[in-house]
Amino acid sequence: MEALALINGDSGTLKTTDMPSFESHVRSEFEKAGHAVTLIRVDRTGMAEALDQARASQAELLIAAGGDGTVSALAELAWRSNRILGVLPGGTMNLYAGTLKLPADIFAAVSALAPGEEVTADIATANGAPFINQYSVGFHPRAVKLRNRMDYGSRLGKIWATLRAMFSVMTDPPSFPARFQLNESEPRTEQITALSVSNNLLGTGHSLFADKYNGYRLGVYRTPQVKPMEAVKLILDLIVGTWAENKNVIIQEAQQLTVEFPRRRDNAKALKDGELVDLPSRVDFKIEKDALRVLLPLTGVSER
Repeated sequence: MEALALINGDSGTLKTTDMPSFESHVRSEFEKAGHAVTLIRVDRTGMAEALDQARASQAELLIAAGGDGTVSALAELAWRSNRILGVLPGGTMNLYAGTLKLPADIFAAVSALAPGEEVTADIATANGAPFINQYSVGFHPRAVKLRNRMDYGSRLGKIWATLRAMFSVMTDPPSFPARFQLNESEPRTEQITALSVSNNLLGTGHSLFADKYNGYRLGVYRTPQVKPMEAVKLILDLIVGTWAENKNVIIQEAQQLTVEFPRRRDNAKALKDGELVDLPSRVDFKIEKDALRVLLPLTGVSER
């Protein structure tokens, strides 16, 4: 089939990758699998134009080579236009690539993805805007805003900057009221430090990604107002993968969720698939079952 590969050269892994070799490998592997592939290499400043080009193309398969922000942007286009999404782990965390069980090595991922098969996956929405990983409020967006002021030039540098930012925020954890209504339950208001809503329940023992791409439910994770030392413990649990056992992490699941923020500041931000976005005073979350067409790599096919 006709394919278009959008390659974000500013993404964490791709910054230190031999790009001519990588692009040659993409072209070779996908053509060997029977796809006619067009490559578009961009950086952050060219993303909007590249998405317009992908939107106007006739390609049925849209391949995102980059971080979760790049993948999320192309996932939205694939979802809205009923096309197939392919994912290559070119970023720093590559969370959705983990859900799809792609090899961590980006060259190996190309070889596994090119002959893969199409499946349908869930996608979550926040006020109608889709996300593939997580939508977070509170602690995480504040840390990302702080990290974005730091200098880093590589994948490891970005990870180190993220950790530094998180430990800075923990000295004065955010605290704000949120009003929750899960499914058809009665709404309740709580004072919290962090909220994260995920596209399917997050797995444990690894980075914060879902183990299933079609579990048909939102993961809802919230942390009540915590003290600095409790925030330190939570960060350490996040690092080693034992966060689900932390007493300050409340885990629920839902098919729909409404959250209101009665004291939201005008400049408040949320984090959607790793990218800062404006936080509305009310966010309606839904899980869209089997709504996204995805190319699953051969490794994922064999492990289902």
